[in-house]
Amino acid sequence: MNFPTPKLNNIFQRKFPIEGILSIWGEFGVGKTTLAMQISLLSIEKRTKVVYFYTKPNFPYNKLFNLAEDNFYQDISSFHSLFDLITIKDFSQLYSIILNLESLFLTDKNNKLKNYLIVIDSLTDLYKSELNSNNIEQNVRLNYQLNQILATFKHLKNNYDLDLLIINETSRSNQIGEIKETQSGGKVMEYWISDSIKIERTNVLNKRKFKINRFDKNKNYEIILKITETGFE
Repeated sequence: MNFPTPKLNNIFQRKFPIEGILSIWGEFGVGKTTLAMQISLLSIEKRTKVVYFYTKPNFPYNKLFNLAEDNFYQDISSFHSLFDLITIKDFSQLYSIILNLESLFLTDKNNKLKNYLIVIDSLTDLYKSELNSNNIEQNVRLNYQLNQILATFKHLKNNYDLDLLIINETSRSNQIGEIKETQSGGKVMEYWISDSIKIERTNVLNKRKFKINRFDKNKNYEIILKITETGFE
């Protein structure tokens, strides 16, 4: 996976490459989608096919094309051939598509294009909207589907040449009188996710704190990056 700053590349490539699923999570508006788009555009430059799942109402095309124009990509026709956007309306649709995603790689296995980046932006928005404290059966089904999605990703990662990137939200829980922030999806995400980046605001408007956890390597890092109209730098 290619990152837009040397600091991130150093942590994720030179020291310990990503072996599983990477999640980027944090509060609304901190820059999660911006970073995902930068990673996607860098992947396209390397002739990697990007399949981008988007679960919110309006995909920010202007942001994507501004980032492409200002930073990375010149050949717009090649960009369109290497970037597939799939908009998702509900969690059941996402579940069904992901469980059948392997057919994409089986169909394309004889083509020259070997590398893929799969992005879900974001994984648990629709999941959370369908949770219902009064419907235990529905919640059990949703948790099962979330597990199956992540298990499918793990299988694909183990069997094909691809990178997996999940954008996720923040959840808060009260634990012994203390409010704790975790990734939405809780224990399910902790079980399946191998690496994560939490993006936080700082007291400087255009700077973000990145809290990076390398679960499989038992390593933690913190860095500060600047966010501008042309992305993180």
